[in-house]
Amino acid sequence: MAFASYSQEIKPQLHFEILFNGQPLDLNKNYYNHTHKDSIKVSVLKFYISDLIVGFKLKNKASQHVSIQQLVNIDDPQSMIVRDISLGIEHIKTISFTLGLDSTINVSGALGGDLDPTQGMYWSWQSGYINFKLEGTSGNCTNRNKDFQFHLGGYQYPFDAHTGVELTPKGKETGAIQLDLYEFFNKTNLSKENGIMSPSKAALSKSQILSKSFSLH
Repeated sequence: MAFASYSQEIKPQLHFEILFNGQPLDLNKNYYNHTHKDSIKVSVLKFYISDLIVGFKLKNKASQHVSIQQLVNIDDPQSMIVRDISLGIEHIKTISFTLGLDSTINVSGALGGDLDPTQGMYWSWQSGYINFKLEGTSGNCTNRNKDFQFHLGGYQYPFDAHTGVELTPKGKETGAIQLDLYEFFNKTNLSKENGIMSPSKAALSKSQILSKSFSLH
């Protein structure tokens, strides 16, 4: 899927854009990480957002709280649009949301829609949902298939991995919530760490890195 196709389609609306070192990220395309001298290819990128709060510039409308559990999937252009926002992007002052799902959703068992297990984002009743799924290949990976798999989640102490994100616009307002994966890979040595598949201290740490990799433009 070409980045330009969905960017042009959803530009008037609040939407997500995925980047690598400031450049639009396309699935199954090689990107170079200078920190680790590594060629990286992303094949899967999905994540949940929830508890969205949008602050507005208008005096008669301070904020809008949208209680959604939306699955953002880079391979699905429609999922990149933030749903249920009543006012245009020109009125937005601040945005906050949770990267992942809280314990209430996780203890409810497998649900429908974006939360349906067929989305490939549900572990089990015990571990709950995967908040963030990132898969691909890397020249630095030492396993047989040269692949990495980061399935980040967890809702029970001490590995509660859902994290808050707070954003204010930077520069010209385009309604883009950008996630740049470059810092994540800068802080991940894939030769030593290329798989997280369950709630853990490592999953919590990686989730916190990702939560600081968003910006609003």
